[in-house]
Amino acid sequence: MSRRGRRPRWGFAEFAAAAAVAVAIGSLVAPRVAATARRARAAAVLADAAAVRVAVQQRRLDTGRFPEGGRWGEVPQELQGRLAPGAFRRGDDRYLWWTPADHRGLLIYTTGDPLVLAEVARRYPGVAYRWGRYCYLVMAVEGER
Repeated sequence: MSRRGRRPRWGFAEFAAAAAVAVAIGSLVAPRVAATARRARAAAVLADAAAVRVAVQQRRLDTGRFPEGGRWGEVPQELQGRLAPGAFRRGDDRYLWWTPADHRGLLIYTTGDPLVLAEVARRYPGVAYRWGRYCYLVMAVEGER
């Protein structure tokens, strides 16, 4: 019988070599994909912060004061017409709008991924800290007293 019509058989050595090549390529590609995903998530956080900043400044120009604070993951009532309903919640990320006694506005961002927080903190001036399993970034929106 001629060898022409038969398919070559793969042995264990060939299969192990192919698997090793696939693992090597995956180990080179996976960190880059993860870093790209982190950068994209950080860019989304920065876009959300910019949208909140614009909405807060518009509210402040309309009424002369900052909007009252809200709850974690919920758009404050005074900003509901200016922001999308899900603007303060994105996957595991949450935002909190807080107006302390000195009438300055603070946007607090929290996530369970410290690498995403580090990427956001690298691009945005704010105070980053970790408490429990969550990481927080306090992003100030300057105001007048």
